[in-house]
Amino acid sequence: MGNVEYLVKWLNVSEEGSTWEQPSSLVCDHLIAAYNLQDLNDVYEKKAKRLKVDPTPVIDNPFSRGFEAEKILNSFKNGEEISFLIKFRNLELPLMIKSYVAYVEIPDMVFKHYEKTCTFVTPK
Repeated sequence: MGNVEYLVKWLNVSEEGSTWEQPSSLVCDHLIAAYNLQDLNDVYEKKAKRLKVDPTPVIDNPFSRGFEAEKILNSFKNGEEISFLIKFRNLELPLMIKSYVAYVEIPDMVFKHYEKTCTFVTPK
């Protein structure tokens, strides 16, 4: 397998002036990260369509940026929508994540949270 290279289209240079460059020779980590995130966004967009939900929170969430959930701190219900307050490793503050994103990304953690926090009533 070869080295990774990016086709760089230089500002104010024609298409013919584009060159293949190795990441180590470029000083634009944010652009490389954004480019690499495009492929990941496609995956999340497909998940959102499969779940029949708005893709924005699915695409733009800590999971899509490689952060790992540490713990569900609490859950909240607003109308019919449920969200979780989740602590992520390497993030200082917890974030609110829509339930349908959490169900896809951390189903075991969601299930354990429900086991701890839900009260079940036995029918008479």
